[in-house]
Amino acid sequence: MRKASRRPENGRYGRAIGSCHCGSKKKRSKIEEYPGIHWEDLDNPLVRTADSIFSDAVNLGRWLREAEERLYEDEADADLIAEYVGKAIRLELCHEELRCFSKSGEFKGKHPFIAQRSERDRATALLREDPVEFTKEMHRIEMNIARYSSHLNSPKLSDEKKKLAQANLEKFQAALRMYEEILKTVING
Repeated sequence: MRKASRRPENGRYGRAIGSCHCGSKKKRSKIEEYPGIHWEDLDNPLVRTADSIFSDAVNLGRWLREAEERLYEDEADADLIAEYVGKAIRLELCHEELRCFSKSGEFKGKHPFIAQRSERDRATALLREDPVEFTKEMHRIEMNIARYSSHLNSPKLSDEKKKLAQANLEKFQAALRMYEEILKTVING
């Protein structure tokens, strides 16, 4: 990978995005940035979710600023660039969710915190309404784990396909953990 010749005109990541305050010199508080959210009402689970998303945005912004320095100091490897792009996308999702919640009181459901929560709600409802289908779905997840584990052990698979198999394996392992937690919660009351 060749070295970047110079820094972008706008400097930090946050300035390039515009609405993101994470990289700009003048920081705005979350109350100023998203005035429609009642930040003091932390008893409300939606506000707690918004607060978690805002914390995620702050942490992502910090990581992006630090990574940007590494991108221009020496030759950036493809993994760093890929991680940078992934985190930049997630940061934009954070701000998109917060803007939407500030304006309408509802999330779009694209950020991983919300998407995971809604998947948990869907699976919990499925267990209560149709336990047989819940167990079938859990079995399908277990079969996918076995399949992707087998892919990882295959000497025929390229490194790129092994990385994809590893990502899928981790996704299904997380889903299985969630299903097991739901099952324990319902059984234990």
